[in-house]
Amino acid sequence: MKKYIFISLCCLISTQLSAINIPQDSIYIYKGKIDPNIDMSGFDFNFPDMDTSDLLALREKFGANKADIEDWKESLKATQKQIEENFKDLKADKWRDVRVYKFNQKNKTPKRTETKSFSNISEIDFRHQYGNIIVKESKSKQVELQIQYFSSRNQKNPVNISTTKGQLTIDSKSTSGAEIDFIINIPRNTKLNINLRYGKVRMDEFHAPFSSNLSYSSLNAEGFSGVKPVIKDRYGKITIGQAQDIDIDASYSKVNIAKANRIDLLSNYSDNVFSNVQNLVIKGTSSGDFKIGTIGNISGNLNYADIKIDNLNSDLTTKCNYSDIQINSISSNANINVNSNYSDIILSIPANIGATFSVSLNHGDINVSNKYSVKYTEHIEKAGSVIKKGQVGNKKATAVINVTSNYADVKIR
Repeated sequence: MKKYIFISLCCLISTQLSAINIPQDSIYIYKGKIDPNIDMSGFDFNFPDMDTSDLLALREKFGANKADIEDWKESLKATQKQIEENFKDLKADKWRDVRVYKFNQKNKTPKRTETKSFSNISEIDFRHQYGNIIVKESKSKQVELQIQYFSSRNQKNPVNISTTKGQLTIDSKSTSGAEIDFIINIPRNTKLNINLRYGKVRMDEFHAPFSSNLSYSSLNAEGFSGVKPVIKDRYGKITIGQAQDIDIDASYSKVNIAKANRIDLLSNYSDNVFSNVQNLVIKGTSSGDFKIGTIGNISGNLNYADIKIDNLNSDLTTKCNYSDIQINSISSNANINVNSNYSDIILSIPANIGATFSVSLNHGDINVSNKYSVKYTEHIEKAGSVIKKGQVGNKKATAVINVTSNYADVKIR
């Protein structure tokens, strides 16, 4: 299915190249020429013939038939020509003013700096765009704020600051090309909320309640030790060292967490990397890539996702569509329950572990590597359906594998 997603992306690229409409206050204008020298000959727009499963998948998702697919292919060829013409325009220097996002002030010296202090603050709200926020906890009872202005174009008072009943609100009016950075020292246990567009947040270990709403921005935190933080990110990157419990809503973002007790995750076509997690709860129906080192329990619904797990210590329970699951090792008490469509499953079982399995497959099969001893207790095949039950391995069977699937295979290797 991914190749058909690529077709849609190509059409989107053509549209965006021919008509770019970005708000002028959201860009930095770079004056100069570029020579992309992009060779379109390396793009292969010839797709192989589709097998039955491909057509069934497209019919299920888009209501498409083979004639539709042929029309799409012809449309794609026309799109390729339009893309090539647009890149010719680039090389001909028709795009003299190249618009690029720019919001990193690394190694730049502020044009102006302000420092402010606040007392009796229990909660802080940031509303900011085009700039960075550096957060540090301190033993002081004062909130210490440093504001760095990186352009002489900044207004005299581009930052509005107010305090009401112990709540400090910081609202910036920075624009692209006139960025502002904040460095804030916060008394421990002071609640922090950040709403940021086009910037970066950097944090040390944080112990108080925390929430964020980020767009085109990144969050890099050593860790969270207090009340469960709630983090939302669009088109950005989240990097966290460790957390007890954490709630994440990520769309088209990269999420990397080294260690956590529990992660509640809603993923919308995001890349998720978790090194060591005890519990992963997937909210709603999530999509994207999941690369997991060691995990205790994982549960939830998936569409268009790929999951790779190095070590599964306990339970995996999921309903998934158009998603592949690979588990490289399981523990002796692992319990795997999968209900899926168009989703292949690959498992590896250590030699010192025995597992019972029960698979019911419609237009699929189970394949067990010759390195395992297999004992079947039930084997039924009829009208494209397969039901197989039995045991893998010579050891006492303590692990459990249950799979019900349509148009997919199960491999134990």
